This record gives sequence, structure tokens and C-alpha cells, in this order.
Amino acid sequence: MKKLIAFGDSWTHGHGVEDDIAYKEIGRANDFIFTLRMSNSWPRYLAEKLDLPFVNFGYPGSDNIQIANAVDMFFDHLTENDLILIMLSFPYRHAHGSNKHVKVQDIIARFQKKLYGYNYFFLNSFCKTFEFDQDILPTVDLSRFLQVDTCASDILSRHEQKHDISVWEYGCRKVYQDQSNFKQGDYHPNITGYKLIAEWIFSELQAKQSYISGTGHGQTD
Repeated sequence: MKKLIAFGDSWTHGHGVEDDIAYKEIGRANDFIFTLRMSNSWPRYLAEKLDLPFVNFGYPGSDNIQIANAVDMFFDHLTENDLILIMLSFPYRHAHGSNKHVKVQDIIARFQKKLYGYNYFFLNSFCKTFEFDQDILPTVDLSRFLQVDTCASDILSRHEQKHDISVWEYGCRKVYQDQSNFKQGDYHPNITGYKLIAEWIFSELQAKQSYISGTGHGQTD
């Protein structure tokens, strides 16, 4: 059975779908809020558009290495027919200790080696993966990125400016004006925002077309 499998951080998990702002700074909230978020993030709304069952492996606070670890952990449950989406976090989140010298291109290469032959794509959450490393762009295979120069947060910001409605957690507005925190992922979408992200991903997948075939061997690279 073909499935949608999503990996990522809090922007995949669904932080912000709840109404109570008391949970804003709590990544791993109680079981009810944790399940509410996980069940109502963009994977749900994208899966509805694709008519697929979904599994949301997004976990709050994850950095890209931890997201790669999650792919390793659940790899035996993935099939070549699945559509696997990896929403990357801030490129140098938790860049300290043993992770301090890990390069972005090495993390991407790790994903690509593990998922070779599978139907997978990367997308950016609130920060462009190569924003601080433009010089390494020529060394990275970008064919598996839905959009290299666009983040999910860009889609939400544009929508808010055009339609003058809140797409952010707890009714927040114009959060992109707080650049110091916005670029660190301190703000999250609300349900409207997650639905917009699903629409954006669906549109980009249609452009890629490979997910329709249901096989990872139709490589776009």
C-alpha cells in the first residue's frame, strides 16, 4: 500500500494548530496536544489531496541530523512505492558538540544515500537550507528539492500579505517582521497555514510528476 511518509521538526509535527498560547514554548506537550498537532499538520491535508494514508514522523525540536536519524530508525517500514517528504529544519540548528563540524552537504548526502531508489523529496520549512552556504550549491544534487529558494514560511508570508488573514499560531500577524526569531523557527503555522503548505507541496509535486508513478526508480536526478 502506497503511503505518504513525512519527516521533519515542529513544522512537520504540527506545532501551532492548538488555540492555547500557553503551549507556545512547549515542544513536547501532553499526549493530547502532541496527538492533536501530529494529526492536523500539513501531512494530513496533503494526504487527503493525494488520497493516501499518511504517517507523520515530524518531531518538535529536531535538527537535520536527528531527522536523518528518524529516517534510519523507521527505514525498514518504508517502501519504494511510498512518497517520502523530508521538511528540513534550520541548517545549523544544534550545531555544537559532535555536530559542530557536520556540513550541510554531508547531511543531504546521507539522506540521498539512504533513500536512493525511493520516491523522496526535500523541502524547506522556515529557512532556506543553503541560505548561509551559497558556495556549496554547485556541489549538491538539487533535483530532489521541491524548491531550493523557497520555504514554507515564504508561502505563508505572501498569503498573509495578499489576503490580510492570520496564517500563524495563536492568531499572530506579520511574524516575519521579527527576523531574529522568525529565521530560527520560533513561529509556527496555524491550521490555515498548514493547509496552505499542503497546497503548495501538492502543486510542486504535480510539477515533479514522479510521485504519480508510485516508484522511486523514476529518478528525477
